Amino acid sequence: MKKAFFLLVMVVLLAQSACASRTGTGATQPSSSDQVGTIVASTLQAITPIPTPTASLPPVAVMPMLTMVEYGFRFRYPPEYQVGIFQNQICLTLNEGSMLLCHNASVIIEVSDTAGHSLTQVADEAAVMGVPDLMVRTSLTVSGEEAILLDNVLGVDVLRIVAIVHDDRAYILTFVGWHENQEETSPLGILYNTIINSFEFLP
Repeated sequence: MKKAFFLLVMVVLLAQSACASRTGTGATQPSSSDQVGTIVASTLQAITPIPTPTASLPPVAVMPMLTMVEYGFRFRYPPEYQVGIFQNQICLTLNEGSMLLCHNASVIIEVSDTAGHSLTQVADEAAVMGVPDLMVRTSLTVSGEEAILLDNVLGVDVLRIVAIVHDDRAYILTFVGWHENQEETSPLGILYNTIINSFEFLP
């Protein structure tokens, strides 16, 4: 900033010196103040920083909706993801054409019976591979149901897990590669927010 200000002062001084030494003959010349003003305005425009554009969530209208009638829920997801279904797992991945969608998934959604277990027990079972002292547990609400968010679960990668119980079913959403400083505007951050904000149970 100091260098930019020094450059601006030097331009103004040079402009004033040039205008003072120039004599007008014939046609009317612009005044010194007009010339200096033009130079200053051009210089300010040149040194003014251009703001960096920020990423944003795509409009909801362009998001496809995945409806799983058998498991009683639906949600929207970014259109660049591929959907695969294997037994009781729904997987979404960016690897187009992959034959192993659930092995390369960005998120895996698993549905099972609760077998009488509470939400806390379901969450504990989902994060059994994690290190308890490193995990961060948070409460949240998804589609009107109480849910548990588990961060920093260490498995084959760093995981973010959301556990929900609804109508005697356990819903485990596992986001793969979720690191501590994950930004909301990253592909995985957008995927998480899109799914969680649109997730709803069917009547």
